[in-house]
Amino acid sequence: MIRYADNFIEYLINVKKTSGNTVAAYRRDIGKLIHYLENYGVESLEHVSFTILNSYVMGLERMGNATASISRNVSAMKSFFSYLFYEKIIKRFIYPCFLHICMIKYKCNNKMRLFL
Repeated sequence: MIRYADNFIEYLINVKKTSGNTVAAYRRDIGKLIHYLENYGVESLEHVSFTILNSYVMGLERMGNATASISRNVSAMKSFFSYLFYEKIIKRFIYPCFLHICMIKYKCNNKMRLFL
């Protein structure tokens, strides 16, 4: 999975011309996500589900991450999974629906739990 993350970062740098600060933040955020997925036992990005992503985001909140940090993590995940879909690395494009709900939640600074 880390190979896909590295390819995504290269895409951000070379194609999207993303700023250095954003690249560094996304590299860190996607790295943490991949570490979580591997510890969760996910062997392929195809096997990532709403439940796993929801658990990850709720874990960020439980660890005391600021709302802005969680929003950035969710934004990084949305960009990463969009990249994976458009590069035909994953076949299902279910993630943006979940991520859009999360982004609304954290941009509104709503502390209510998200259950899917």
